[in-house]
Amino acid sequence: MKLVEILAHEMDKWPSRVVAITQDGVGFVTGSSGLIEKTIMTSGVLSDDWSTAIVTREMWEAEREKVEGKVEWNGEGLPPVHTVCEHQGDDDDCNSWFPVLILAHAKIGDRYVAVFQRVDDDMHITFSDAVFFRPICTPEQIAAQEREEAVQQMLSVAEDMEAGLYMICEALYDAGYRKQEKD
Repeated sequence: MKLVEILAHEMDKWPSRVVAITQDGVGFVTGSSGLIEKTIMTSGVLSDDWSTAIVTREMWEAEREKVEGKVEWNGEGLPPVHTVCEHQGDDDDCNSWFPVLILAHAKIGDRYVAVFQRVDDDMHITFSDAVFFRPICTPEQIAAQEREEAVQQMLSVAEDMEAGLYMICEALYDAGYRKQEKD
């Protein structure tokens, strides 16, 4: 997790007279006002970019807006609180995705997770890492995925054929592929 993300989760208010914030290799978070530096907090999490990160107030505010759900989520990092998105299926079905509502963010050990509940099941609440969430697909994206799957199925039918286009079309017809006329 980047330093700006950690600060957005752990700091409710930007320190007065601080221009930028950095982190050392031990986890101490230091604010600088130009000439004076002071330790703001000790984070239990060492950021991925601790050696190069310099966080300004503007960067922190933008990240806070993401955390608070004021910015549309693009699929990177944890989904903001109150976002409805999709979560990858459980161990039994890793290829399925289902809609969830993000309720909160939490720190578990040295990682941040999103606390959520399924949209169709308000009795169970659980948590997960960012990699298991994605934005809800648009109708256009769903249509494109369906098209790609159909093309891949057609290719698998024609894959064994070393013949020409006519025989491939025959095989596709035999496999049940037909043009659907619209009313």
